[in-house]
Amino acid sequence: MAKKRRRGKAGAMVLDATGMIMYILVNIIFYMLVIYLVARAGKAAYQFTYQVFGSVPMTTEKEAYTEKITITKGESTMQFSSELEAKKLIVNRLSFYVRAQLTRRNIYPGTYELSSAMDYDEILDIISTPHDDENES
Repeated sequence: MAKKRRRGKAGAMVLDATGMIMYILVNIIFYMLVIYLVARAGKAAYQFTYQVFGSVPMTTEKEAYTEKITITKGESTMQFSSELEAKKLIVNRLSFYVRAQLTRRNIYPGTYELSSAMDYDEILDIISTPHDDENES
């Protein structure tokens, strides 16, 4: 009977040690995951903020291309931003939208020729200048 008790105590100690090791490993994995997610969220927040407040052209001058964009009367800034993103003239429609809202400029209807090398301020300068399509040839 004494031998059974020793095995029971030894088995209990092994289970306790295994449980403690598993507890530590699960905690390490959990905290590593939390740190990873916080780092990813921080990077995403930094990139978005830089797009809103920095100078972010889609391409360099050498790789630049131009596209004609038409803004219709009543078109929302978000709709226009989506069109710019679809034509690869801006990096992110949401950051452009936020930038446009923060600058509080009036966007005028018309047809504009925009380059992929333009940053958000250059695009906003062009589309916030009164434009008359009838005078163009």
